[in-house]
Amino acid sequence: DTVLSSNFKAQKLPKTAALFNQVDVDLKVATDAAKNTFRRHHPLRDGGFSYPSDHAANMFLYARLLTDIYPIQAKEFYQYAKQLSQDRVILGGHYPADIVAGEAYGFYLATELLNNSSFRQKWNEVKLEITNLIPAA
Repeated sequence: DTVLSSNFKAQKLPKTAALFNQVDVDLKVATDAAKNTFRRHHPLRDGGFSYPSDHAANMFLYARLLTDIYPIQAKEFYQYAKQLSQDRVILGGHYPADIVAGEAYGFYLATELLNNSSFRQKWNEVKLEITNLIPAA
């Protein structure tokens, strides 16, 4: 099951896929910088750091962006992000604090993006592409 629909696929949403790919690149730079600052050793890998969780940051950043389009579904987006993030703890890949920090960082980065005029211009085009395929309620 998906939170939105099975239509939410890169082939059907090329502008969306391109922007989210760029967001992923930018997020990786941001989380790597934070991980290299805090340097909490990863519970499963030698040589890697786990704080903050880039998976959690990613999920909550996406949830926040999608809530900008579909505010009525905010609860579902955040529950989905929380579940995917908690799965990382259950599987032993993160400590709970990594997830909490990733969630906060994801929200922070989403807010920064949405307040950036250049991003906002691209985001408005993406919103139109998405809502043409999956109308907002």
